[in-house]
Amino acid sequence: MTITDAVNTANYAVGITPEVFVFRAADVNGDNRISLADASGTVAIVLDQPVLSAVRRVYAKTDTGCADNDVLAIEDFNISAGEAATIAVRLDGTRDYVAMQGDIIVPDGLRIVGISTGARTAACHTVATKRLENGTVRFAIFDINNNAFEDNDEAILNIAVMAEKAVTSDLAIVNILGSDADAKEHMLTSAGGHNNAASGISDVDGGSIRIESAEDGIRIYNAEGSTVVIVAPDGTTISRFTANSAVEHRNLVPGIYVVTAGEIVKKVIVK
Repeated sequence: MTITDAVNTANYAVGITPEVFVFRAADVNGDNRISLADASGTVAIVLDQPVLSAVRRVYAKTDTGCADNDVLAIEDFNISAGEAATIAVRLDGTRDYVAMQGDIIVPDGLRIVGISTGARTAACHTVATKRLENGTVRFAIFDINNNAFEDNDEAILNIAVMAEKAVTSDLAIVNILGSDADAKEHMLTSAGGHNNAASGISDVDGGSIRIESAEDGIRIYNAEGSTVVIVAPDGTTISRFTANSAVEHRNLVPGIYVVTAGEIVKKVIVK
């Protein structure tokens, strides 16, 4: 179940019959009728669902947002230990989205203290969030009347963060799914979210895990004995292994990847 199912339910509740609709599944509160309360209940379920299979399904479709290169642009940040900041997330898109979901991956040392709708979504939409077991925070932006996001350059989402210690890697959003008013599901990518406070090797301790892009892939330093996971923007795990040397290298095609090494999470661009 994804945010698109909530859009479908809201459409049905106001008399717009979707192409595919399973009454029993949509009747979240079990009262034998479909109402906007069921659409709201669906959003709560979305926050608990594994999203990877849904992302792969959307990626396989021919009619998806993939061809449009729609992007969530994350504001870069510069934050020191003990400081707070608000990171804006903007939508650079070609479609009229009415709802969206995604998973926010925060780097070690950074804690999300609040997530709110931005000026682009505040007029009609609300945001629901849930912290997942791995520390990732899932969000769902939804409007019960399926209004499209405002057409302006303002943020659709604001992420309030606190640096509990020195932060040495970036913030990323993965598994992003958007729905239009016809309940067609599209996959988006993210860009930005760079931590300008850790722009070079001198910014981290020599013995700390370090993740860097290389000319033909990714290099991971000082991660010996740690589990390394490399994930593509569509949520697919590209590689998972235990580092057994001081420097690990993996060849990758150009693209954006989210790399986890031990407790360090970093978004890396391979050119």
